[in-house]
Amino acid sequence: IMQSETETIIENIELLAGDINEQGYLNGLSTKGFNHYKAWLELCANSIIDARAVNFTIEIIDNAILIIDDGVGMNKSTIVNMFSMHRENHINDKSSGIAGVGGKIALMILSNKTLVEVFSFDGINYIKAIVPWDLMFQEGKYTNMITIKSMNTEEINWFKTKLTNTGTIIKFKSNETTLNTIESNFKITKDLVSNLNDYIYIVFGKY
Repeated sequence: IMQSETETIIENIELLAGDINEQGYLNGLSTKGFNHYKAWLELCANSIIDARAVNFTIEIIDNAILIIDDGVGMNKSTIVNMFSMHRENHINDKSSGIAGVGGKIALMILSNKTLVEVFSFDGINYIKAIVPWDLMFQEGKYTNMITIKSMNTEEINWFKTKLTNTGTIIKFKSNETTLNTIESNFKITKDLVSNLNDYIYIVFGKY
């Protein structure tokens, strides 16, 4: 029997859908509501609140910015979790957030999408993370792009010149916008503050 030209052909369809375009996801990180000031405060909160640091230091040396805290440091699991997108890192504790993306976005913004190195000592292991934001955006890939490894002897000796006990050092190439952001936090006066929530001394009650 020939099928009528006006008869509708019904196709039985069943398939699986749902994927993540990593290039689009990376590009979308810049639209999460973070500016340089919010990114800076995110890293401050990670150190002061989450890592319970007593001292928080910024060094600008050899065209690099170092953010140093003497907090509890990170082990292999916590440094891996740090770069896991949308992981509920603090769902059961009193810390600075549960979204699981803030610290990563902060590093991306403050480094101007360039290489970031994170060095940490938890009292047992000296460990580092290599985060090539420039390469990730170039290749449109995030998954498995971050290297976690033990520090070598030279790196450990360098770390000890900055911290005598546990803590974390974040290192990335200096850039003018981030330098201005950090500098303004330490030079600003109350009558010049346009947004109170953008400054470390006001947010953390030390102004």
